[in-house]
Amino acid sequence: MNKCGAGNQGFTLVELLVSLALLSLMTIYTANAFNSLRSMSRVADEMSREYEIDAALRHVRGAIADTRPHFQPDGVGGQEFLFEGSAHTLTFVTAATGERERGGLYVVTLSLEENGELVERRRLLGNTTNHDGTRTVLLRRVGDLRFRYADSGTKDESTEFVEWAASGSLPQVIHVQ
Repeated sequence: MNKCGAGNQGFTLVELLVSLALLSLMTIYTANAFNSLRSMSRVADEMSREYEIDAALRHVRGAIADTRPHFQPDGVGGQEFLFEGSAHTLTFVTAATGERERGGLYVVTLSLEENGELVERRRLLGNTTNHDGTRTVLLRRVGDLRFRYADSGTKDESTEFVEWAASGSLPQVIHVQ
């Protein structure tokens, strides 16, 4: 006859196999959960990056849309038109945004720096003490930035220019890529 508890000294083979099967299932579910979290993190990073790009483009478009034609004395008795457009840099005069600045006209320069940052420099028109202006990083990790200029809204690339040299007039269209 068995004494109480004498037959319960270990696991049977069936109990061990069931435990291993349950442990395997838990491991598989945990690994899948980590993979799902990693995928969700990647998607969240992509969405965040797209939001940053969209915000920077909206800011650039708004500043460019408010470009003002402006002449200033060139120091030798003539007038200088304050608009300079090249393939990688754009300098223009625009009104204060109202968000950060109070009234007046500002000289804005948009450019891509060597470290991949899209930078905006703003200075108050006529400010001779701060020639560089306030530097703001609009977007990081930018691979390339191109400006193109056109006389009209046509999509014909033959009417687009890499540089805007039309002294005394603004381009009708500025493409930012």
